[in-house]
Amino acid sequence: MLRNSLLARGRNVLPDCAAEPNHSEEDSDNDSSSTEVDALRAAWAAGYVTPGFWSPALREAEQRARAKDASFSPEDIASAALLAARILAHLKAAKRQEPSALAAPAAALLSSACDLALHRVSELGPRELGVLVTALAKAGVDDGRLFAALSHQTQQLTARGAEFNHLDLCQLLAALAHFGYRDEMLLQGLTSKVELAFSTYSAKSRDIVLSSLSELDFACAEHPLLSEALKEHELTRGRTTERTQEHMLATEIYPIDARVDQN
Repeated sequence: MLRNSLLARGRNVLPDCAAEPNHSEEDSDNDSSSTEVDALRAAWAAGYVTPGFWSPALREAEQRARAKDASFSPEDIASAALLAARILAHLKAAKRQEPSALAAPAAALLSSACDLALHRVSELGPRELGVLVTALAKAGVDDGRLFAALSHQTQQLTARGAEFNHLDLCQLLAALAHFGYRDEMLLQGLTSKVELAFSTYSAKSRDIVLSSLSELDFACAEHPLLSEALKEHELTRGRTTERTQEHMLATEIYPIDARVDQN
């Protein structure tokens, strides 16, 4: 079976990557694909680029995605898309004179994973949505139909009170900014969740959120913590927006260092 051969490839190449520590031997057969995709992702992250391994592995994964293999979980769909996007981004950055043998199978895997994501979009949770939009941005794939479907699913989940962690939110906002996708209701839902824990975010996460919101020119009037942080972010970077113009006007009218008593 393709599943077994793919898993064997992962184990032969990187034994430690083929085992998923959160799964036990008693887990269902549907979990095996997660192990395979994770093994491939780990192998790529570890720098395993031996010729003869990746092309067949990517083709097998693509065949399963194209066949809408029932054992492909939502996590597998997202992971496969991200793996393909990373490979394509790597090849683009390498600027090779001759096309790589990995280009075609990686592009095919990304395409099939995206098709499968569209087919099963209602099954995708916050983590998968964040990973998928990151894959689209990394690969520069401007698929309006898929992105709209992913955005709609995100909006549905935020409305239902689904739990998004800070990484999910950063990935989603960064992708929205990358593609210039400005949906008021979606952004309101995401920023409402960001506001709740923004004070606990790392400096990098805060910068991703604020840069994305600034790029989208999204006002956070209903979220005082975010609104103030965004204004400070834009002033620090010299970005001219309605928020910074209002601040500068107020500063001109009421100079910060003005002395009330001149006598």
